[in-house]
Amino acid sequence: MLKGAVFDLDGTLVDTVDDLMSAMNSMLRSFGYPERRRDEIIRFIGNGARTFVCRSLPDGLFEEDSDEVTKALRVYSDFYSTCYAEKSRPFENMKEELQRLKNAGVRLGVLSNKQEKFVREIIYKMFGEMFDAVHGHLDMPEKPDPTAALAVASEIGAAPSECAFVGDSDVDMMTGVNAGMIPVGVTWGYRSKECLIESGAFRTVDSARELSSLILGSPVSNLF
Repeated sequence: MLKGAVFDLDGTLVDTVDDLMSAMNSMLRSFGYPERRRDEIIRFIGNGARTFVCRSLPDGLFEEDSDEVTKALRVYSDFYSTCYAEKSRPFENMKEELQRLKNAGVRLGVLSNKQEKFVREIIYKMFGEMFDAVHGHLDMPEKPDPTAALAVASEIGAAPSECAFVGDSDVDMMTGVNAGMIPVGVTWGYRSKECLIESGAFRTVDSARELSSLILGSPVSNLF
């Protein structure tokens, strides 16, 4: 059994894409820009809110560090604050399998590139006090930089080698690799199984039950 597990949020614990799309398209309409399709929204997420906004603006219009993107990010965040939990829901059986892990003594954390305030609000609304540490992007580098992942592992009391990093994207798998954790890719999220494997997934899982069984049944010595 692993001692800890750190989870991504969007596409891993919670299906958030419809609310993300609603807020983004509201922002784009407010500036008179064309809206984005669902498949575009899915492709753009994963590297933090600022990058998400920049990618969603008309192609090549602004540099990511521009004042225009800062303004658009502010408007997007205002819209998202009104709808972040309207359609977002935990993935199938996620609550039950997280409780199974918690009952077995596995320490649980969340690390997302989403803004910290939204991460905390969504996790509390969807899962209550299930997690031992919950963090979004605040004052540390975004994933796949390992700094924040290592900080979460330390907070939950698990050495990196005793900890799974669970996510649905290439960014998450690279984070797990960079942090010396066990990268586990979930196939129900926003990236393909092939993408997860190519990005360093130690294992991929197709259901929340398979995920909890892997974490509970994998001796650390056999993971590498």
